[in-house]
Amino acid sequence: MSRALFLAAWALVAATFVGIESTSLATRRRVPGLVETLRALTRGTAGRLVLFLGWMWLGWHVFAR
Repeated sequence: MSRALFLAAWALVAATFVGIESTSLATRRRVPGLVETLRALTRGTAGRLVLFLGWMWLGWHVFAR
């Protein structure tokens, strides 16, 4: 059960990324895409910290197993 839930969560994340990029391309970049969103997130120290902690969490739960 937990493996199926894990895979479903990753499928949801991937679908969200594809949806954001598709929306961005369909609106001719009036809606920011993933790169613009990441740039805006990493401008400030708090955003960098959140991104770093998220990357650490991902590494611990996916790659350390």
